[in-house]
Amino acid sequence: MMDFKNAPKRVLIIELEAFFLRAQQSLPPSRLKNDQKPAPSQVAHTAKMTQFIARHFQERIGIPEIAAAAGLHPKYAMGIFKRTYGLSLHHYLLNYRLAHAKNQLISTK
Repeated sequence: MMDFKNAPKRVLIIELEAFFLRAQQSLPPSRLKNDQKPAPSQVAHTAKMTQFIARHFQERIGIPEIAAAAGLHPKYAMGIFKRTYGLSLHHYLLNYRLAHAKNQLISTK
């Protein structure tokens, strides 16, 4: 049975999971080889960036602020983010905001 009280949160989670699956499937085959996987430290940095985005996406933030949250130079942050997720940091932020907007449209009157 569906818990309608938590439905908006569930919808957002499903939207984000679908977004990441689509992003992963769109990577060229050469990007998925073991020798090109990001290092664990890079994954940790990108996790910090995604957490920062999740907390501050409604604010006026850009690449420099997101990179600073992970303690990285903006160009380096963009590179490891692209290597880890297969899409640009800017594209991720935009899609995160769009997913939130979709959730708001679905869950509010």
